[in-house]
Amino acid sequence: MERAARTLRDLRRAEVVALDMDIGPDGALVYRARLKLSFKYETAGLGSAADEALAHTGVGAVAGRSAVGAGRSTASTNGAARTGWLAGAAKVAVWPVYRALWWVRVEGLEHVPAEGPAIIAANHVSFFDSVAIIMAIRRPVSFVGKAEYLDSWKTRRLLPALGMIPVDRQSGRQAMSALQIAAGVLSRSGLFAIYPEGTRSRDGALAPGHTGVAHIAVASGAPIIPTGISGTAEIQPPDTKLPRPFRRAVVRFGRPIDPDGYRGGRRTRRRLITDDVMAAIAQLSGQQRRAG
Repeated sequence: MERAARTLRDLRRAEVVALDMDIGPDGALVYRARLKLSFKYETAGLGSAADEALAHTGVGAVAGRSAVGAGRSTASTNGAARTGWLAGAAKVAVWPVYRALWWVRVEGLEHVPAEGPAIIAANHVSFFDSVAIIMAIRRPVSFVGKAEYLDSWKTRRLLPALGMIPVDRQSGRQAMSALQIAAGVLSRSGLFAIYPEGTRSRDGALAPGHTGVAHIAVASGAPIIPTGISGTAEIQPPDTKLPRPFRRAVVRFGRPIDPDGYRGGRRTRRRLITDDVMAAIAQLSGQQRRAG
């Protein structure tokens, strides 16, 4: 690998073959990627098997440690600290207006821990879902959102200040950075909200869940709080810029799902956890489940 590192200028392509994550003893997100490296020349330093060379990356830490070697990236502690810094003050300021314009009933709030890390896993039918979750929980909540939401000057600073972690879905490096910040939120005993479907439902049906929520839960040990949201699609349908006032919605929190209660290999555990989370979300939201 040292010989290969000296010739990275000849690197033509790096393909991620496998990816795994864990939480280190210092709260850092430890990830290991298996890469397939393709070089321009056979003489790049890996011999005749250059195009099939495989390498293991190092460790990426939330704490922002310097990283040496292929595949290591860091998330700035400043970025993690800035995320959500305005949430408490903003909720207090907008609460009277929020209550007057939208009638959102909250059920099962006792299932959200008053302290300690937890993952809020919810269905996703509207941009307003994140607003409803933030306003329903007394504690600050961090959540992942599309980087496109920051294209507008109106939301570029506001959404991260309210707890949004932007993810560029076209960039694996940016997505990994967001996961590092999410791991940092949980390591600091915070709340992290995620939509296992990966995107908003256009037809109202609950799509199959991705295993990312289980991945984070297994790595961090944090419980998952399944959450069902209904009515927000009427408040702010897809592709509408502003929420419609004087409409009702419901946010229901379910019983926590403990990742430590599952057995088997990592892939098996993640799939079982995800299946249980999506089943609970469907029951809480009343949605029909879309076939995978």
